[in-house]
Amino acid sequence: MKILSTAGIREVEARAIASGTATAAGLMEVAVAGCVEFFTTRHDLPRRVLVLAGKGHNGNDALLLASVLRERGWVVETLLSDAPSKRTGIDLEGVRSEERRARVWPDRPAPRGKWTVVDGLLGSGVSGAPRGKAAEMLQWAAGLGGDMCRVALDFPSGLDPETGAVHKPCFTADWTLAIGSVKPGCLVDAARNHTGRLVGISLPLDLPDSAEDFVLPRDAASWVKPLPSGLHKYRKGEVAVWAGSPGMAGAAVLATRAALRAGAGVVRLFTHPDVEAALSLATPEIMVQAVHPDGPLPEKLTAAGTILAGPGVGRTAGAATLLRRFAEETRASLLIDADALHLLAAQPELVGLFSARPCVLTPHSGELAALTGGAIGERKAAVENWHRKNPRTTLVAKGPNTLVVDPLGRISWNGTGHPGMATAGMGDVLSGVIAALLARGYAPETAARLGVCWHGRAAELAVQSGSESNLTAGDVTGALPAAWREMEALSVA
Repeated sequence: MKILSTAGIREVEARAIASGTATAAGLMEVAVAGCVEFFTTRHDLPRRVLVLAGKGHNGNDALLLASVLRERGWVVETLLSDAPSKRTGIDLEGVRSEERRARVWPDRPAPRGKWTVVDGLLGSGVSGAPRGKAAEMLQWAAGLGGDMCRVALDFPSGLDPETGAVHKPCFTADWTLAIGSVKPGCLVDAARNHTGRLVGISLPLDLPDSAEDFVLPRDAASWVKPLPSGLHKYRKGEVAVWAGSPGMAGAAVLATRAALRAGAGVVRLFTHPDVEAALSLATPEIMVQAVHPDGPLPEKLTAAGTILAGPGVGRTAGAATLLRRFAEETRASLLIDADALHLLAAQPELVGLFSARPCVLTPHSGELAALTGGAIGERKAAVENWHRKNPRTTLVAKGPNTLVVDPLGRISWNGTGHPGMATAGMGDVLSGVIAALLARGYAPETAARLGVCWHGRAAELAVQSGSESNLTAGDVTGALPAAWREMEALSVA
């Protein structure tokens, strides 16, 4: 899905309508159908809905959504900012019928208990802070209480969709349904408390290329390659994993198991001598060998085509020595994660050696701060700064809608996953997934984008019979095959 400004998506819509390939009513119906699908598949949304509708196109979307949900048996209360005679209406019966039954501000309902509040007040035609009736309604909605689940259509009213500036008052969404394109302001880290979780609602439009994209499973599916015939385990992909140390052996287990589940044919673990015996018993499919900073590197390590370095290796002098030796004595495609990122930050001269080969780095915000030498305000600015200095690497900046910057400077934001992924070991699983894709022959930037999307979708599937609140990293590893099967199906659809 593309990331386009409000002006950009309006221009595309206007061109489609002028050419006769689309109508305003038809586009609205497709957009609302996507929103309805979201509502009907999120079983945690209260089925009592309070819809706040402004006088423009965003309000029309909200009214049509209200009408369809009402037809499907949801309890719906609709509140207009302006009387129907003052609205920019559209000739759809669902919109008109909802106008007729709606309350008009300041007449308002008094919802009690759990409701879903839908923000359709302000659209792309409004700039600056909300004023007048819209501001009054936003302030009133903010006081409805913590039991409400809040959903914004396209972007939250009061948020600048281009810059992410938060005006007062501003709707605070748990979910934002991005219609047609994701607006740049919704991806600003400082706006996250107001945008909540982003969901892409596609429209049948021919969108132009953009400098950034928002990767959904159907996008990632286009990169999926079928397994060739005549395959054996070594051709399928070998991953050498340097991971684990006393007290952190679990990171090695998570990373290696994820690499196996992600399709590597052979996974070898090279680990601290003190945990070699224990890890040899942890996963029978994994071959385990100790590695010493002052001894020769094992032949299977130096000959490896793909190396995953870092989960749970510690930040000792010995670990730092091993990382330097990997730079000097191996030529493998490399994924650097976790402790190895901190070791690399302390030896920045190694970046040049590593970037002479395919190299992917997967920092969270703390590790990114160590790499860049300063506190992280906006991840996008941080990765752009990193790319200017290290243009041959692929960087994965983990967090909400994890973003990837490739050697050409293109930025992708991920559209899968959820807050339940904020738990120990999740990054180890992701590193195993991306390393396996590298070993299977995917280019570094494709392995990163595909791996991040796949990992996030597996996390979504992993909670379908449970809860986001108690998700574990191991649960995500277990859901990787089902998520891959979905993407395989999309790739041939």
